[in-house]
Amino acid sequence: MGYRPLDPEILNRLHKLTTLTEGTIRKEISILRQKYASLPINTVAQIFAVQRGFSVVQKLNKDEKAALPNLEISKPLRIEKIKKQKSKHIIEFVKYETTNRFIKDHVTETNKAYTSGCYTAAFILCRKIIENLLTDIIRRKYPSNKKQNVEIYFDTCRGRTRDFSEILRNLRKRSKDFGPDRYCSNGLSSDRTNLEMMQTTKHIRGIILSEIRENLTTPTFKISSI
Repeated sequence: MGYRPLDPEILNRLHKLTTLTEGTIRKEISILRQKYASLPINTVAQIFAVQRGFSVVQKLNKDEKAALPNLEISKPLRIEKIKKQKSKHIIEFVKYETTNRFIKDHVTETNKAYTSGCYTAAFILCRKIIENLLTDIIRRKYPSNKKQNVEIYFDTCRGRTRDFSEILRNLRKRSKDFGPDRYCSNGLSSDRTNLEMMQTTKHIRGIILSEIRENLTTPTFKISSI
């Protein structure tokens, strides 16, 4: 069958695939042929097509195809549009308005975890939110200019925040400081299990509301439900 000059059908096909002019295609193939001098020109045209994500191998004759055994032929690229996924409705398991970025992020993460069915993670985040709220209340109730006040929530010897159980225990000892709404005495106990801890939420909420009502001129916390 032998080798042929550049096939007009191949040239026309490359023009349609690449949108390059036939003159430009001829020039590019000639340059490429300097690297593949031993190959038929139509085989070089196939290499030219492959480099641009196309193929004209169906236009080659038997001899021209036989010259391609060691050349990798890539399939034309298919570009598919990725369908935009609908945003999932987030269940507001915890509703809490705050300007505190860290607590706000925890609330958002809690609701996402609950919506996704990650209930253990949601519970742990709820515990973290309560811990942060209690720490804020302690700081407002007990000025940090006294070391004994800071020690309620921060271990100055170790230089780290106290464990939640320690904070609860220290707050429980000071339940009388919160007036008639002393939910601490019955609600906050350091030896409660995680399940029982969830049941103390209403007591903690009472402390928060009481503290806002008695000590804050401009309420920072607006709790819808917790």
